[in-house]
Amino acid sequence: MIEQDTTLLTNKEAAELLKISVKTLNNWRSARNGKIPFVKIGRGIRYKKSDLISYIDRQTVSMC
Repeated sequence: MIEQDTTLLTNKEAAELLKISVKTLNNWRSARNGKIPFVKIGRGIRYKKSDLISYIDRQTVSMC
């Protein structure tokens, strides 16, 4: 069984992992387009590292 990394990352940490700006990440979240799930804890927003890795995997394009 593969364990998922449930480490919670801040907006800044998530944006750094994805190599995008925090503003872009905020825009995606506010548009609610479902690109990346997020966790809301009080007023804080966090992203599960495993969800970010899954998003990256879904964006992979094979040129075969």
